[in-house]
Amino acid sequence: MKDVPVEVALYVDRIEGALAVLTGAGHTLHLPLVLLPSGAREGSHLRMALTLDPDAAADEQARIEGKSLKLRGGDDGGDLGL
Repeated sequence: MKDVPVEVALYVDRIEGALAVLTGAGHTLHLPLVLLPSGAREGSHLRMALTLDPDAAADEQARIEGKSLKLRGGDDGGDLGL
């Protein structure tokens, strides 16, 4: 089954410092201005699409497992030999 992007229509309600306050679908989002398309300003209408990124998730899981193994120093979690 292919991941289908979820799209939402947003409106730039206002700019507060380095953040844009976006409204849409009954919610309010605060996003850094650098994430908005160039030319977006108060009153702009935007469309945002969200999709899963399974490759990034797998990379992150491998990174965490590597750190965990390094912290354990190869310890398999079994009983200690005294």
